Amino acid sequence: MRFGSSSPAGSSGGRVVSVRAACLGLLLVVALLISGLSVGCGSSTPPIEDTLGKFGAAVGGARQDQMDFEKLKADWATPDYGSGQQSQQALFALYMAGKAADQALNQPKADWIKYEKGKKGGNATVTFRITPKDGSIFSAVSLSQITVEFKKTDDTERPWRIQAVSLGT
Repeated sequence: MRFGSSSPAGSSGGRVVSVRAACLGLLLVVALLISGLSVGCGSSTPPIEDTLGKFGAAVGGARQDQMDFEKLKADWATPDYGSGQQSQQALFALYMAGKAADQALNQPKADWIKYEKGKKGGNATVTFRITPKDGSIFSAVSLSQITVEFKKTDDTERPWRIQAVSLGT
């Protein structure tokens, strides 16, 4: 089959067009393979919800007196988390952020807590807006908002680490 040639069959014009078409086709296939490999091998960071859900599950239904706060901090926070704060306040804020994450992401009927997220470069912010139900830990401490700042890391198990937590009423 010849494409775009008015040369008689068997002339070199038909072969040139066929060779060009074959080369273009081959280049297209190679380009698609390369782009597919680069997408598959790229270092994409999982969504922040993955980390939030796992963090929430780590705190889960644990009461405050059952929590190993230092382990929670070591597992989920950046090394400089809580610097400039009293240690107990920083650990309590981390615990409350875990409670909020568990309720918002792991408890399907927790419609009294919502979250918003933002991402900029290697940082992400998640703000939980809480309308505490009676008897919850959030109503006991009068919390209506928790803002969690995350920093992206190279850790494949925990690609986002908590950098700061702010509690608001």
